[in-house]
Amino acid sequence: TKYQTYFLTNWKMSTFLLVGHGAREYAFAERIREEGHKVVSAAKKTNDHLSKICDHSIRVTRYGLREITELCERFNPDILLPSDEELIFNGVGSLDLEGVKILAPSMGWLFLERDKGQFKSFIAEIDPELVPNSTHCKTFEIFIDVVGNFPNGFVLKAQPPSKDIVIFKDGAEGMEDKIKALFEKHADKGLVLEEYIEGDEFSVHVLFGSEGMLLSKPIMDYPFRDDGDVGLKTGGMGAVSPSGVCLPFHKEGDYKKAETIIRGVLSKAITSFGPTNGFFSFQFFKSGERLLVNEVDIHPGDPESIALLLSLRSSISETTMGILNGERATWLFDERHAVVQCFTPRAYPSVTLPESFVFNDSSGLFESHGIQLCWGNALKLDESTYRTGSSRTIALASTGTSFEDCRSRLSLVNGELMKQLHGRTDIGLF
Repeated sequence: TKYQTYFLTNWKMSTFLLVGHGAREYAFAERIREEGHKVVSAAKKTNDHLSKICDHSIRVTRYGLREITELCERFNPDILLPSDEELIFNGVGSLDLEGVKILAPSMGWLFLERDKGQFKSFIAEIDPELVPNSTHCKTFEIFIDVVGNFPNGFVLKAQPPSKDIVIFKDGAEGMEDKIKALFEKHADKGLVLEEYIEGDEFSVHVLFGSEGMLLSKPIMDYPFRDDGDVGLKTGGMGAVSPSGVCLPFHKEGDYKKAETIIRGVLSKAITSFGPTNGFFSFQFFKSGERLLVNEVDIHPGDPESIALLLSLRSSISETTMGILNGERATWLFDERHAVVQCFTPRAYPSVTLPESFVFNDSSGLFESHGIQLCWGNALKLDESTYRTGSSRTIALASTGTSFEDCRSRLSLVNGELMKQLHGRTDIGLF
């Protein structure tokens, strides 16, 4: 392959069962196939292009343990890579699938993403300064009793899998009806009330196994719908990664501090819950000299994973197999900046009816400008017409000598998409 690897002498074609249906899964599938391996895709939403690049593409109604077990028996994969969190939350990491290595954490580790209260307590035991002050409020009345302890603004977060998050920089006065409606929406689990802290978010992806861990460069995503991180919470409208280990708001030593925190968290989790495998996304919040652990996703981030793959020189398939087999593995990165720009239906994330858009991906325009296309939730109607699904439809990815270079490349090709779909225009601006 064209990717540097330490496994050339032991290379053999392997089969990956990839579970998920979006642009993230498309990027993984394309890369793994390019590295010479087979990919079986299990997807519950339409992604025509993902189906085309995989050796086999299976539609499933849900990401359940029974469905995936049956697929493993049918296709006998070497690696099960569930990048969609639903299957991980269902406990796939604790299954014993004979001969199949599973890149997902076992049941005891799931609280890292599923239970915000337990997660905050777990991190605070390592160092209370690593997490913002927070409390779990089951009802609006409890919220009213304790909100006075957060005079500098606060954040209300729903428990996963919901992505609902609302930031109140100026307190609750005049917003009582909106807050009450949010509590009514999440009456079963309540909400996490957290102090509001000014700063910048970034993440570090970690490929983790019993014999070691590999860390990505820092990656910054754009979690809200509109320019300037406003609008609805979407999970990501784009992402950037720097040429080295410093984003523009980093100081020397921030990445090293993040690495130390990651190793401490994983070491404590191993002691508490036993060894496991996984692809984690550690999300940090830098506020002045303080570095906080915002959250940990127990699956590859979307669209952050696309930014990771853009500049990863090492083979993602070989390093994954190495980590899972207890072999020595290393991640090497190009010294290039990376920018990923996502496009969605105009009403995203509140999509009620599919939209159609015209797009010619065979013109050579994207390839001529060095732009990688990662297809998400889209159904091809004819040669140039597509129907969007309810989520991210397409991602354009670029690398360059600077963020400005990446953005200029993207601006040369995204004109028609900007007219028909929704895309943020400030990604990569600092």
